[in-house]
Amino acid sequence: MQQRPRADSATDWSTDGKKIVFNGDDFLGFRSDIYTMNPNGSRQKRLTRTSEPDFFPSWQPLPRR
Repeated sequence: MQQRPRADSATDWSTDGKKIVFNGDDFLGFRSDIYTMNPNGSRQKRLTRTSEPDFFPSWQPLPRR
């Protein structure tokens, strides 16, 4: 059974209100990655998987090309 991350206080709503991005850490507190999820907590998706902790996610516009 896969454990879901614990959401910390660093959360941000997408501009359309359909997703939340958050900084989540494992239950031991050894790593911290960035995730997205639906407002009801479903469909959590990990966006980062690095050796260094990731903090304070926020939605930003894509750069213009």
